[in-house]
Amino acid sequence: MNVSSENNLTFIKFVINYTKSKSIQLSTQRRNHILKDHKNKILLSPSELAERWKVTLCTLSQWRWNGNGPNYIKVGKSILYDLSVIEDYENKRVRHNTSQKESYEPRT
Repeated sequence: MNVSSENNLTFIKFVINYTKSKSIQLSTQRRNHILKDHKNKILLSPSELAERWKVTLCTLSQWRWNGNGPNYIKVGKSILYDLSVIEDYENKRVRHNTSQKESYEPRT
């Protein structure tokens, strides 16, 4: 099993356990919807993204707080990044010259 599959299973288990431990009443349909949305996605932890981009965890934390970084998934205290969102973010930041404006639109 690769790291991405482990992350997906960890996230799914986390959603189930978190909602049970906090006595959050999610309907079976809603819980299945949450799990279905992330079942086929590759999710990265902040540590994995920091390693990929060669930045610190503190930098990622500041970007989340300021709203400058890529979109992320947060359930409880757990933070995960969807790889397809990260790749889109990276692709929109490609430049052809130094005077080119940033093409990534910040989240709303």
